[in-house]
Amino acid sequence: MIKFIDSDIIIGKALIYSGLECLSFEQIYQYLNIVGVMLPEGYIISGYGYNAIESFFSNYTCIVTRIHDKIVLKENKNHQIIEFLETVFPEINEISKRATDIFQDSSSHIIEDEQKKDKSLELLYEKKKY
Repeated sequence: MIKFIDSDIIIGKALIYSGLECLSFEQIYQYLNIVGVMLPEGYIISGYGYNAIESFFSNYTCIVTRIHDKIVLKENKNHQIIEFLETVFPEINEISKRATDIFQDSSSHIIEDEQKKDKSLELLYEKKKY
């Protein structure tokens, strides 16, 4: 029997377990892919890509906000919803935690690359001012 796991649940677990206050769309795609590979046979994530992120955002506006291409946890996040996300599909919590370790290792490279791009854009802007 196949069990479908809504991508909202995986994205929610990514926000909970990553310890980050925000995740970029690229990071969310990456996390969904990591979890998708790690799921045991018979489990399938329903929803990928931009539509999955839009779905999560529209379903959980009480705990997140969107800033450009990032989903940001609100300061006064609703703890009941976070507890709910932790209890749904408890059999994949351990997978989500292991996926978070992999994600954090690979995500640090993404963050470094983004910082390098930002720095090079700043330098380019500095040069154009003169």
